[in-house]
Amino acid sequence: EKAKKAYPNGVFIKYYWYKPNTKIMVKKISYLKYFKKWDWIIGTGVYLDDIEKIINKEKIALDNYFRSIFIKILLLFIVVYILQIINAMSVNRKIKNKLYEFINKLKNMNIELEEKVKERTKELQNLNNELEERIKKAVEENREKDLQLLEQSKLAQLGEMIGNIAHQWRQPLSVISAIATGMEVKLDYNMIDEKELRKNLQILNDTAQHLSRTIDQFRNFAKEERVESIVSVTDRIEEALKIVDPGLKYLNIKVFNNCKEELKIKVVKGELAQVLINILNNARDVLKNKNDDRWIKIECLKKDENAVITVEDNGGGIPKEIKNRIFEPYFTTKHKSQGTGLGLYMSKKIIEQNNNGKLFVKNTKNGAKFYIVLPLA
Repeated sequence: EKAKKAYPNGVFIKYYWYKPNTKIMVKKISYLKYFKKWDWIIGTGVYLDDIEKIINKEKIALDNYFRSIFIKILLLFIVVYILQIINAMSVNRKIKNKLYEFINKLKNMNIELEEKVKERTKELQNLNNELEERIKKAVEENREKDLQLLEQSKLAQLGEMIGNIAHQWRQPLSVISAIATGMEVKLDYNMIDEKELRKNLQILNDTAQHLSRTIDQFRNFAKEERVESIVSVTDRIEEALKIVDPGLKYLNIKVFNNCKEELKIKVVKGELAQVLINILNNARDVLKNKNDDRWIKIECLKKDENAVITVEDNGGGIPKEIKNRIFEPYFTTKHKSQGTGLGLYMSKKIIEQNNNGKLFVKNTKNGAKFYIVLPLA
């Protein structure tokens, strides 16, 4: 993604990675470039410790070179010294001058090499600082993007909740309307007595209380604070079912809640309910296009040190060509007016990043089966 965003330029990425044939993680710098014509990303990288090894190797080679030169000079000096005895003092003087000139040249070469090493080290340090700034900026941008996605997901779920309220209120409002209309007609013809009036008023009051409790349910769910607490898996499942149950009943979808084992987990309870609602709503959207028997089965069990929650439907399963993409942001098979493509993406982030769990899906002979794995408290 970074390489594509940087197109047509390349991008440097700094990270830690295992060195080949070792179990050691070492800092590495890679350069990636995106070729749009072929939709290829080509990159190359280097381990920083390899650069240091090369520099050290070059230093050792230079030291050996100086040592070799020194030995040669020493030998030359001995030869010259012997020749000096044999020849004249003038020849000796010339040789000495040449020798000093050569030594000075070597010193200058050494100084130049040290300057180059310093310059290269400075360039690498500047590159390192630039990479750190880029990484910091990218992390900040990703954080802002996650917040925006979370807000969009909340808005989408609010729309789902309003739809559920509408389903849950339809029948009680019909009861209120029918009783009020009937009482009005009987009053017009003086056909109502006190006993019947009290009975109808009680029904109206009970129905109004039911509507009030419905509003309290949705309000409590929406207002739950993001605080970790130890909760019961069965309670969280029942809370989610209260929210989506009207929509499921409206489509004649049977729900088999087989989660009876008392499992305790430490999570943000509102977030777990949010994930369950997303999965149940997805199952509902698949099953509404199915003509025959429709059902959703919920189960839970303890496995090792984890609680495993499964939600299975008989909607036929997820096509292979999109199965690996359903947790991507903005991916949806619905019309854009009916889905944002954020529900399963945010659900996976909530379970895996916020609560150290796992969320994945498998196809069964009946349909899709989602697995939520969370550590036990």
